[in-house]
Amino acid sequence: MIKWNGVKHTYQMIDLRNILLILGVLSAVWVIGIWLPYKNYQRLENGSSATTSVAQIAQVQVRYTEKGFDPQTVAVKVGTTVAWINVSGRPMWVASDPHPTHTDLPGFDQKEIINMKDKFLFLHLALAHGDGIYEYTFTKIGAWKYHNHINPNDRGTVIVK
Repeated sequence: MIKWNGVKHTYQMIDLRNILLILGVLSAVWVIGIWLPYKNYQRLENGSSATTSVAQIAQVQVRYTEKGFDPQTVAVKVGTTVAWINVSGRPMWVASDPHPTHTDLPGFDQKEIINMKDKFLFLHLALAHGDGIYEYTFTKIGAWKYHNHINPNDRGTVIVK
């Protein structure tokens, strides 16, 4: 019991403890929800283990940078999986030529945007798409040209033998 301004106030400590516990849990969830996606982004920016894990999954990697696709041309065997990794500050949507119909190689179309810089703001997008990675397995021989649907001037080619 506390006396304040001449009035007696009774507080139940169990209610205050529950409120503090709930606030602590909510704070921890909020911090982890912001910190983990940011740390994953930093790891990708620095080119560390996320790129290595992609190398174990895909046989060939193409990075989408501020200057476009790097390398612009890759040569692979039939059945090879190519992984495009967005390490730029711009959105990436890999799709086969021609723009905007993507009909040269049906199925070779990401159909969604992957944006690495804003990943922590769009956590659902990052989780759904493996940290800014689009993968496609080439099963047809040919020279398959592609582009970034969001910025069609960024182009590349996959030569499948």
